[in-house]
Amino acid sequence: MKKFNVPVISYEFDAKHSGAHYKVENGYCNSGEFIERCVKTYFNEPATKDSIPYWAGSDIECTKASLKSFGASLATGMKATESKSEIIAEYLENVHSERFYFGALVNETVIVYDMNKAEFTEMLENLWKLNDKRLRLKTCDTKVIKWCEDRTA
Repeated sequence: MKKFNVPVISYEFDAKHSGAHYKVENGYCNSGEFIERCVKTYFNEPATKDSIPYWAGSDIECTKASLKSFGASLATGMKATESKSEIIAEYLENVHSERFYFGALVNETVIVYDMNKAEFTEMLENLWKLNDKRLRLKTCDTKVIKWCEDRTA
């Protein structure tokens, strides 16, 4: 696993705005959308909302990478919903991406952990939880960062 730092784009934080606390330009986005905008800006890609199915394209097309952050669901529109191993298998069998980024906002910098499929599979198996028939990483606590840091080359 490798990591790289991405500068944070200009924003205002609005704790009173429901659900989406990051005001960017003339709209609001939640933490995952904010991290994605920062990473897309870093790679000079249009900072549009994610609307590409996981089997049809990548969040960051220039690197063929899927980008996840805390609070994310693995994917929507999956047939498997009952077991963690079935969800992981279906995702990995159908995913378009070749790289997998996990982004975390730490001290006004987005730290991006860059994983291959085997490393991302290990992350899914060890840190993601089955919640309401979706595989999710609900928090980005010190355990998650330590897990990533321990595997960084």
